[in-house]
Amino acid sequence: MSEMRVSGLYKSYNANVVLKGINLTFSSGEIHALVGHNGAGKSTLLRMLAGVERPDTGEILMDDQSLKFFSPSDAYNHGIACVYQELRIIDHLTAADNMFLGQEPRHGLFLNRTAMWKAASTILNKYGLNIPPDIKVGRLSHAQKQLLEIISALQRDAKFLFLDEPTTSLEYHQIDLFLATIRRIADEQNVGIILVTHKLNEVYTVSDNIHVLCDGELVLSGRTSETPRADVIRYVVGNTNTAGVTETHDTLDLAMSDEVDTIQQTEDRQEKPILEVKNLTTKVVNDISVTVRPGQIIGIYGLVGAGRTEFLRALYGLDKVTAGEIRIDGKLFVPKDPRRAIAHGIAFLTEDRRVNGFVPQLDCIANAVLPVYARYSKAGFVRQRKLRRVVQEELQGLQVRGDIHRPMKFLSGGNQQKILFARASLQEPAILLLDEPTKGIDIGIKDEIYQIIRRWAETKRAGIIVVSTEEEEILKVSDDVMVFTGGSCRTGLIPTKNVSATDLRNLAVGEVLSS
Repeated sequence: MSEMRVSGLYKSYNANVVLKGINLTFSSGEIHALVGHNGAGKSTLLRMLAGVERPDTGEILMDDQSLKFFSPSDAYNHGIACVYQELRIIDHLTAADNMFLGQEPRHGLFLNRTAMWKAASTILNKYGLNIPPDIKVGRLSHAQKQLLEIISALQRDAKFLFLDEPTTSLEYHQIDLFLATIRRIADEQNVGIILVTHKLNEVYTVSDNIHVLCDGELVLSGRTSETPRADVIRYVVGNTNTAGVTETHDTLDLAMSDEVDTIQQTEDRQEKPILEVKNLTTKVVNDISVTVRPGQIIGIYGLVGAGRTEFLRALYGLDKVTAGEIRIDGKLFVPKDPRRAIAHGIAFLTEDRRVNGFVPQLDCIANAVLPVYARYSKAGFVRQRKLRRVVQEELQGLQVRGDIHRPMKFLSGGNQQKILFARASLQEPAILLLDEPTKGIDIGIKDEIYQIIRRWAETKRAGIIVVSTEEEEILKVSDDVMVFTGGSCRTGLIPTKNVSATDLRNLAVGEVLSS
């Protein structure tokens, strides 16, 4: 049996200490659940153990041998593999190609594809993934891709496997099968599995041990079967001295209290709604209703997999709406695709700006005008001078730093985001959807982004919906907040002045962790 230990692990970013002396032991053949609220330090710990980042102080030991990782390949060579939410297998290669990438069987100088397919088929059958070895990975479902990536790690002799929120993108009927598969892998292959999750029902279904992080500290650790759910909820939200927590949805009492119910300022406003959503349902979100008025900023908070992003995607026509209705300025709107959403005054800034937000090779001006290029064309000719003047005015107003004539990939994350705000401004939207608007942005630029959002609401009178996993961000920028859990919203709109970061955490974590 192998054993991996973490001893006195510290990590900080400038003055922000994110891991505070973590001591943990992981044993092979067991499933360890790593639980904590957003920002608790789970992802940072994962990056340390996977060789993506190095700790400031402390040790990582494998069977009492001290290890130093300078890259993910170092960790991989010591039998540590990590499967992230964003899968890393290559869509245009076959399943077998992905499994044996860099380790392909050869006959002399030539690739022995027959031997590779035969070996791949045997391994795939062993783990119950019934796909042909020569299938292109791009044709697989997300669940199949995820299992393929796990199998690829195992066939390279991984001793410890880290899974980062692995069921977030799975449909409900796939989750039980996935949990049963990793249980079998731990038992039969003697692999230690570290499962990062927010879902306590999954923790108690499959794990042997549970470890709770809160604000960078390990606050609870023990055998899952001996740890009451109520204790986990209490430690996750940081209320270690609170008595009387039960396994019911007590943490939702705030949302149902008289104080919250009687202070619905948004509902009392007399302005005509710009956006009305009633009982919106998709494959992921269920029965969501909200009203947004001009100049109002609504924050949506929730844990990973709560359905926040999917709600925005549905409004923008990226995900199919299966029930409910949407009205813009009182008129029925059916979001068939993004082009239709843009035509009806909706702009969307995606969470993954580097993947879906802009074209890296184009300069800033070209990226900013992509959705509105036709406006500056006449008889097939683009009015370049007017186009550049308008864009430069926008970029100047947003204080974009750097050479705007260079490819956008050379700008910092904060300036890239400002250019995407400029693009949205050129669309002149009535409704602005922002998914994690400050993700990967320096603290100083974050405040500038907050000012842009507030100014937009005040001067352009747009209705704005902001999705964020950061409690303080939601409280700083929003007028009202909704808390999503498991694809639903049971809180209604809560004025942000009446809640704290801990309240939001209670509402989000308590619901998921008591399910």
